[in-house]
Amino acid sequence: MRQITLDLHLRDEPSLSGFVVGPNAAVHQALYALVEQMRPTVPIYLWGDTGVGKSHLLRALHIAWQDQLGQVIDFNAHDTIEISEEAPLTLILMDNCDLWSPEQQQRAFATMIEATAHGWQVVAAASVPPVDSGLRDDLRTRLASGLVYQMLPLRDEQLQDALRQEAQRRGLVLTGEVLNYVFTRFSRDLKNLMWLLDALDHYSLVYQRAITVPLLKQMMIQEGITP
Repeated sequence: MRQITLDLHLRDEPSLSGFVVGPNAAVHQALYALVEQMRPTVPIYLWGDTGVGKSHLLRALHIAWQDQLGQVIDFNAHDTIEISEEAPLTLILMDNCDLWSPEQQQRAFATMIEATAHGWQVVAAASVPPVDSGLRDDLRTRLASGLVYQMLPLRDEQLQDALRQEAQRRGLVLTGEVLNYVFTRFSRDLKNLMWLLDALDHYSLVYQRAITVPLLKQMMIQEGITP
């Protein structure tokens, strides 16, 4: 057996259709409608714990919006936002809002003012609801002025179904024994579980072995992976 460093391949680009909806049907439908109608509406604010899919949805929305020939700006409080007048509609994506410094909040508030004046769509995400975000009052009020959705984690059976479907798409088989081992030892959020599947996919390919609990244990030892 040889030591390897996992060189994980990139997964497919996130998509709205590929999102595992679970208890988050309302926000999924709202974002789908936004892309289908391509009309500016009120700000949309997503909040929830790490791993529930907020960043996945923002990236998926970015791709879907550009596919409709809209302009997308990933908000960076340190950069000047340049808007093309030829773009039919502009989408401003703001992730990790609750981590902004006072200077970043100032820039974000100015961007929100511009968004209202020019009819840009804003979709934001954070780990907490607006009221608990610690943001300055005027910015928090604007972000909370539209639709606010709490994103909930998937139940264990939904997570297992998602892993099975992704494994099947890759031509892999995840047995009940492997799934039980994973779900009793690893963090139950889809982001980490998909990373683990990436690692197993690569590892099983390197060693030309099916995915089993012994293979998973071997990978954990050789790569220093701790549950």
